[in-house]
Amino acid sequence: GNVVWGQVLVTPERPSYVSVHCSLGPKVGAKIKGEMRGAEILEATYPGMVVEPEPGYDFAVGLDLDSLGSMAPEAKAGLHKRLGAMRRHLLGAPVITALQGLRDGNGGSLPCAH
Repeated sequence: GNVVWGQVLVTPERPSYVSVHCSLGPKVGAKIKGEMRGAEILEATYPGMVVEPEPGYDFAVGLDLDSLGSMAPEAKAGLHKRLGAMRRHLLGAPVITALQGLRDGNGGSLPCAH
C-alpha cells in the first residue's frame, strides 16, 4: 500500500488552526517515541506546539495562525523551515540523544538505534 509520511490538516471548524502530522513507520516511530526521546526533541524544536497526532501518525505539531502576530520574532523566524523539516528533526533524535549523552558523560548507558 501507499505510505504517507506527513499530512497537513486544516478543518472547517477551525480554519485558522493548522496541524502537521508525521509518521515514521511502526518500528522506527515507536523507537523514536520511546528510548530516543523524540517527544523531547520535538518540544525543544517546536516549543508549545506539540499536539496529539491523528491516528496513523507518530508525532504532530499545531499552530493557530491568528496567534502569529503575538509570537516573539525569534519564535517566528524560520518557523516555516522548521515545520517543513519535522521528519528530519525526528529522525535525527538518535544522533542528538547520543551527542547529549556524550556531553553529559552518560553516553555509554544510552540505547542503540538499530
